[in-house]
Amino acid sequence: MHVSLVWLELCSFPTLTLDRKPQPTGPPLRQPDNSKGRGFRRSDRDDYLKELYETANKYHFIHSLALLGAARCRKPLIAGTLLTSGMVMFCGAFYYHALTGNPALSKAAPWGGTLLIVGWAAIAL
Repeated sequence: MHVSLVWLELCSFPTLTLDRKPQPTGPPLRQPDNSKGRGFRRSDRDDYLKELYETANKYHFIHSLALLGAARCRKPLIAGTLLTSGMVMFCGAFYYHALTGNPALSKAAPWGGTLLIVGWAAIAL
């Protein structure tokens, strides 16, 4: 052994020795929970569809109020069109999935969300 390694072992610096793995620092990492099925979904399908409907309803309500404020911005036609299109695509896809159980329109939700964000930007500018 090299002299410096012997000295480190004698001084009891456990994190600097070569025979131990370095210990992680910071908060412990969260372990994935596989007991709930796939990803973020709940194990009960009815609970998942109910939560999906509630999410669509919440976003529909918030953006309906934003439409009231869109009339006071510089370009109300552009902001209103973007918000309305976004609500139809985003909330409509969630409503359809929640009511029918068919996720066929799920690919429209990200596009609708993007339109909602652009609609908010149109109101702000």
